[in-house]
Amino acid sequence: MIYIGVDPSLRGTGIAVADDVRVIELIRLGTEGLSRAKALSRILVETQAVVRRYRDAVVAIEGYALAHHASTGFAPVVEAGGVIRAAIGLITDWIEIPPSVWQQWAMGKNRIKKKENPTEYRSMAVRRTSCEHLLVASIDECDAAMIACYARDAHADTLMGQFRQKK
Repeated sequence: MIYIGVDPSLRGTGIAVADDVRVIELIRLGTEGLSRAKALSRILVETQAVVRRYRDAVVAIEGYALAHHASTGFAPVVEAGGVIRAAIGLITDWIEIPPSVWQQWAMGKNRIKKKENPTEYRSMAVRRTSCEHLLVASIDECDAAMIACYARDAHADTLMGQFRQKK
């Protein structure tokens, strides 16, 4: 099974593809220097290309963290998230994972603040998602990898629960 994790952002959307064992692909859709319209278009086209390439994947998108964006404004977050959800929705269904859920899975009570400790955060993400073999260049990729791996583990737990109920 293939799992795609998406960390939506107008500045740098992260996309990770994981199989049943490890993360196999990391993508950061950087939009530096692009107008808002061009940035959203790039995010739409590139996200759809990944989802089409892995057509039967389980696609997980990070939910909105609106409290986190209260000081910077909601519009860019909601706009990028809406474009990504629509782009994927034209191809397949997706699930939304609240940030607090995958962060609890990834870090437990030992929360690492990614903006204050980016190197430590990146190291934790690489260990947690088994992507030592890939170059992890950005925090966006780290978040996407953890979303994909959370979806994988949650999917496996769901299947195991269904299996146990059948016995």
